[in-house]
Amino acid sequence: MRFNKYYLLLSLFLSLLFLVILLWSYLNKIDNKLIESRIRIVEKQATTKIEENIKIRVDAIKLLTKTLQLQKSLDSTKFMNNASIYYKNYNGFQAINWINKSGVIQWVYPYKGNEKAYGEDLHYHPDKNCRTTFLNAERMKEFSITPVIKLLQGGYGVVIYSPVLKKGEIVGYVNGVFNLYTFFNNILKDFNELYSIKISEGGRIYFNNSNEKNVKGYIISEFKLGSDTFDIFMRPRQVRVYHKIRSLLIILLGTLFSFSITLFVWILFKNIDEQKIANEKIYEMYKELHQKQHEFNTVIENNTDGILRVARTGEIFQVNEGFFRITGYDKNDKYPKNILEYTDNGNRERLKIKMEKLITHNGTERLFEMEIRRKGGDIAIVEFNIIPI
Repeated sequence: MRFNKYYLLLSLFLSLLFLVILLWSYLNKIDNKLIESRIRIVEKQATTKIEENIKIRVDAIKLLTKTLQLQKSLDSTKFMNNASIYYKNYNGFQAINWINKSGVIQWVYPYKGNEKAYGEDLHYHPDKNCRTTFLNAERMKEFSITPVIKLLQGGYGVVIYSPVLKKGEIVGYVNGVFNLYTFFNNILKDFNELYSIKISEGGRIYFNNSNEKNVKGYIISEFKLGSDTFDIFMRPRQVRVYHKIRSLLIILLGTLFSFSITLFVWILFKNIDEQKIANEKIYEMYKELHQKQHEFNTVIENNTDGILRVARTGEIFQVNEGFFRITGYDKNDKYPKNILEYTDNGNRERLKIKMEKLITHNGTERLFEMEIRRKGGDIAIVEFNIIPI
């Protein structure tokens, strides 16, 4: 029975713990839906911002190209002044260069950080995609943008070639260079503090503002840059911390709750057992008392002397046949129910004092005589023996 009880308590604890886990799972599911809904909005904003900024910078290169086409003459000073204005007003550029009509990078802005690009002939660029894109711009005399390539300056990016035409002939190219990490970091700086962001293309990660490698739980969207399609992964930075703290609190409080309920039930079982044992003891005591009472009553009933049990006030609540014989009453008579009523005033007070004295001092007094009034009014002298019980 004890084993079954402990098994029941264990089952109760595990069941309550299971309910806590279900609650935790349900709350996580609700939170994830709310977070996903919010992230979809934020991600759309981020994607739109990237696409808009790409378009703005592409348009800026095209505008710079038109500006240079309208100038009667072109020298390094004029180009560098124009390039510096666009570079400073449109952050995210790695460099804005001038490529002469022979395909050699002639002027570089800013020079610092882009030294490796200076003097390079794009016909011999180490990246095939870069060579192909430049040759297309050269042959077709049109604006061209590379897929993601490894930049001469280091890192990965995309490169724009915009031919500058005068009288239908190419006099050079405006070359816009975007380092993807620098570009994304500048464009998404308003999102970096609150969100973990990863941007990849073809399985390669080009931007990651966190140390996390696992993209599980991120919301995925897409945007285009030139001919490439990029995936963007976003998740609130505090979600993992929040989920860990809340999960820990739910598990701890849930375990405490389950333990408290189980402990309460255990105490309840214990009290029931103790009460059961107490009831059994009371029953045994009552049984023993009943047996003794029966034996006592048998002694009283079978005694030839007159025996009566009275309260402290003298009220009679048990008599035997001897009492009726001495007093002359029959058990069916309405006999006086108080021992003091069988005596006259003088003896009544005497008997009352003796009873009080004996009860108070828990003593006994044997064989004192006293007159009593029997049925019919006659007087009898009887011998009293008062025993407190």
